[in-house]
Amino acid sequence: MSERGRVFKEMGWHAFNVFFTFVVTFLAFPSIMISAKFNWEDDKKWSPIVQLFLFNLFDTIGRYLPALKKIFSPKTVWIPNFARF
Repeated sequence: MSERGRVFKEMGWHAFNVFFTFVVTFLAFPSIMISAKFNWEDDKKWSPIVQLFLFNLFDTIGRYLPALKKIFSPKTVWIPNFARF
């Protein structure tokens, strides 16, 4: 097996998890956020700002949480990935 094939074999699940995370995020985020309705008087002005803020806030929290405590091993990280779907 070539060097390139060995590298792809070792990183295959990691690459799939990253790909699947982005697919689920970009399929769900626009449609769910557009259909979300808030009961504010100026809904049209504040809704996109609040939605983008919340997405970025929880995205940042989700990126920093693994640095605090490692819950899943590289072999089992697919479990929360598929749970989002």
